[in-house]
Amino acid sequence: MLELVDSFIQFITAYQDYTYGVILIILLASGAGLPLSKDAFLIASGIIAGIIQRENHHALTVMLIICITGVILGDCIMFYLGRTLGFRIQRYWPFSRIITPKRFAKLRKYYKHYGIWFIVIARFVPVIRMPLYVFCGMTRKIKFWIFVLINGSVSVVYTSIWVLLGYFFAFQKDQILQYVPGINIIFISCAALLIASLIIYHCCSVRKTRQVLQKKEK
Repeated sequence: MLELVDSFIQFITAYQDYTYGVILIILLASGAGLPLSKDAFLIASGIIAGIIQRENHHALTVMLIICITGVILGDCIMFYLGRTLGFRIQRYWPFSRIITPKRFAKLRKYYKHYGIWFIVIARFVPVIRMPLYVFCGMTRKIKFWIFVLINGSVSVVYTSIWVLLGYFFAFQKDQILQYVPGINIIFISCAALLIASLIIYHCCSVRKTRQVLQKKEK
């Protein structure tokens, strides 16, 4: 991962006069499906903020704003495309390969069980993240402002953690690798805990409904 971070840093610094613009564009493209390790890129952005902080005391603040904006806008673009094109989006590449009928059925099943909380879970699962955001727009069951509120809140925390990790270890990059697995475990654990809580809640709701129906039958 450290080599990937270094590659991102070299690429961004090659356009140092347009650092923030380049970072914003790449994050928008990543949200649109660019095969990019967003974690590594956000860490690289934090490292750059740490390096230029000596010359620009607002570097970290600006970097956080740029990264958070890029992540949220990238997700919103996918939601908007799904909302605008509807099921027609499945005719166009690359969405024809990403939102296949089989995957759409699975997403609908998961959404039925977990509801809007599935948006929170998706933030930490790259495989389903982008397809889910398109799906949310396609179904038109979620209002745009609700999507922005839920996804935005989680994205602020998610993005800030990776950027701050890079910032605080800007001059000790080798130590970053010690913390990445732990952070990923925390993210996965939170997602797993949320899923378990939703399953338990769903089971309890079903049981109560059955009990009410049984009482009415008696």
